[in-house]
Amino acid sequence: MTIGAKSIQIGANHSTAAYWATRTILQGINNSSDKTLRCGEMRDYPTMKVRGLIQDVGRKTFTLDYLKQLAKVLSWYKLNDFQVHLNDNYIQLEQYKNVNGEDRRLIDPYSAFRLESDIKKRRK
Repeated sequence: MTIGAKSIQIGANHSTAAYWATRTILQGINNSSDKTLRCGEMRDYPTMKVRGLIQDVGRKTFTLDYLKQLAKVLSWYKLNDFQVHLNDNYIQLEQYKNVNGEDRRLIDPYSAFRLESDIKKRRK
């Protein structure tokens, strides 16, 4: 990236890298007391290929709007991997004991998908 008096030139091998460069520019302007960037040349690249976060919605619900906002925050910090853990059936396994000699721990625990929905539960 070359920052001149009136222009900024970004060189990148991929469009994603060019996008991350725009985040660097915005972060630099945001952190500058006079909201300007110093002229010069710089290189900005990650030291890790995968930088990310896992959000567990299998045990606690989150709104879709929250997840969208979180994705924007992750983008601001140049994180490139966002995993959403949707469900889990290993909740309180210690409560599920053998019944008549059968190991029922892997089939009996409650499991669910907890995504935000406007659909009401249907009664049978």
